[in-house]
Amino acid sequence: MGRSSNSSRRRRRYQNDLMVERLITKESICCPTVINLMKRVDRALFCPGMNPKFVYTDCALSIGYGTRLSSPSQHARALEVLVSFLPVGGRALDIGCGHGYMTACLAILAGCDGLVIGIDHVKPLVENAKSNIMQIEQTAYMFQTRNVEFITADGRMGWVSDAPYHVIHVGAAYEQVPSMLLDQLEIGGRLLMPIGRQGEKQTLYHFDKLDDETIVTHAVKDVFFEPLCDLCQQCPVLAHAK
Repeated sequence: MGRSSNSSRRRRRYQNDLMVERLITKESICCPTVINLMKRVDRALFCPGMNPKFVYTDCALSIGYGTRLSSPSQHARALEVLVSFLPVGGRALDIGCGHGYMTACLAILAGCDGLVIGIDHVKPLVENAKSNIMQIEQTAYMFQTRNVEFITADGRMGWVSDAPYHVIHVGAAYEQVPSMLLDQLEIGGRLLMPIGRQGEKQTLYHFDKLDDETIVTHAVKDVFFEPLCDLCQQCPVLAHAK
């Protein structure tokens, strides 16, 4: 059993490393910090029960409840945009955390003295994220010390209790950036979020808060994301069961 488990981990690590090397070849990733981070965080740990054939391909994966795990290239791009804004010991908010992949990456960047909040309004996804994050030594420690927390709530409201945040990552698209998210951003912080309606053109933007609290906006690239919406719209069955 032990030998089989070790062999499986080695095989997954090899496949995950290959995935990252392919992203480097495609020039989807170039920051050494992000390259090392994505090699350290095995994507398969956040896709439990999925066919390994698909886990390491550069495509988004359905994780149920009307949501998807973003593609490796999208995660790489998001991390490269955010990495220089999240200091060791910093605070980050991951909205629409799903199975917890980006939360885990942000936690490793923030370090054991940082605070990273993952928030999603789908309770089963939040419970899965808690289990998944326990499979990496550093993030498991941070979860046990409450330096990583997962919360079941409406991400459109952010999470004011632990604000302000150096970095806010939003994994779903909204028609415009909610003002309360900008309010929860630290001076010198960055919010990354796709803007646009479902079925129409969407663009990934970052919003930087300057020293005088003005917001500078920059378009990163065109994207396609599921909408940031209420639970009733995303998953009616769960909403009616509450």
